[in-house]
Amino acid sequence: MEACLLDHPDVRQTTVIAAPDSLRDEEVMACVIVSPGTVRDETTARALQAWCLERLAYYKASGCYVAFVDALPVTSTNKVQKTQLAAFGADPLNAPECYDLRAIQEACELIADTNNSAVAFETQRDDGSRCKQASSRTMRRGPA
Repeated sequence: MEACLLDHPDVRQTTVIAAPDSLRDEEVMACVIVSPGTVRDETTARALQAWCLERLAYYKASGCYVAFVDALPVTSTNKVQKTQLAAFGADPLNAPECYDLRAIQEACELIADTNNSAVAFETQRDDGSRCKQASSRTMRRGPA
């Protein structure tokens, strides 16, 4: 997800950490530094998520938090110190400029073709359009 976000023209730097989730134990939290002049709001957060959903498999990019930050803690070799972000990610619902986009995950439906061999996900976007994405995972019938 990090590499995908870095390809977005409005993203200068990003890292992804784990945030607690009551349903799945952990959920993805993207900490993003946006380019100057980019509005740090829910619309931008949803646009970043849509960008990832168009380029990644559904299960890698759908439900997440997007937090806009001013800086990321780095080492002397410019590697992000994710351990320094642990406290920030521990309570994403109360983190400043953090947007909960997990509802997008609930809006996605699993669609199987008639012979149950291929799987696709269909997502309802905010503008009403629908986006289908194939998954490389296939469903099996009977015991594995």
